[in-house]
Amino acid sequence: MNILMVGHSRSGKTSFMAGMYKNLGDDTSGYGIRAKNATQKQHLQKMANQLSHGKYPAGTDVQQMYNFELTCLGEDIIPFNWMDYRGGILLSDDPDDEDMGKFLEAIQTADALVVFLDGEKLSDKSGRWTMEYDILLSCIESSLDINHQSWFPICFVITKCDLLPDGSKFYGLNRFQTLFNQISNSKKVGAMLVQCIINSEFYFTPFLALAYCIYGGTPIYVQKRLKAMENAASRAKQHRPETLIGWLAAGTEQLLSGAASIIDCGWETTLDKAEAANWDYEKEQKQLEKLQIISEELKEKLDQWATDNIVTFF
Repeated sequence: MNILMVGHSRSGKTSFMAGMYKNLGDDTSGYGIRAKNATQKQHLQKMANQLSHGKYPAGTDVQQMYNFELTCLGEDIIPFNWMDYRGGILLSDDPDDEDMGKFLEAIQTADALVVFLDGEKLSDKSGRWTMEYDILLSCIESSLDINHQSWFPICFVITKCDLLPDGSKFYGLNRFQTLFNQISNSKKVGAMLVQCIINSEFYFTPFLALAYCIYGGTPIYVQKRLKAMENAASRAKQHRPETLIGWLAAGTEQLLSGAASIIDCGWETTLDKAEAANWDYEKEQKQLEKLQIISEELKEKLDQWATDNIVTFF
């Protein structure tokens, strides 16, 4: 699953990453994330430690992709790629910019989007920042009709909310209203809006966004598990004897295999292959059951967050 993180430079994407890893990195008591790359893991740990001491990590304008595994009680459940697209591309005014073409392709091939909106700019009543989002709006709109692998989640994250006065209003969201209406009327796309606070004391919001994206992508992994189960069942049937003569031949083969094992020649019999296929089937079935439980749990969390007015769905 590919989750694409998009937003202008200095919109809070890097701090969000630090908060996500601070909250979820290698957590074995509940939901967590495991960085698969050792170098990336060290970098994320460093950012999380800086955040703990009240230091925001330096922003970056370099495209990066992090390879994660969603874990539950320390067990790997769902692999996903978290892609950070450089924010500077959103300020490009060159229609022939090669990077813009790659950016559009990245959005259209993603399985989920996390869109970062600078709360300080959105709360500016003058509206002088709203046109800055036109390119981003256009790119998102172009992805709404794409036939994604599953229902397509878009999470809008309003950042820097802890830097705003109480009762601040996000006037800039008016420019997104047409897009929100399009999403509301779509049967293939959904959206969630959440206000985000990332600092040394509050860094939990990233799990809300991740949970929404993972929930939207769960059907992708369910289909993979079902396909793997179907393949394993087919292999088991292919190697399982169906007649008396077949069972006699298989028994003879097992006896010969036992003798061959003495000289360690690695002979895999027909029954061995059938047993291996059955084991694969059972393994995939257990993974499917876990996925279904995870999906139900995430759905319950999302519903509760909406009831508590922590998030808004479109």
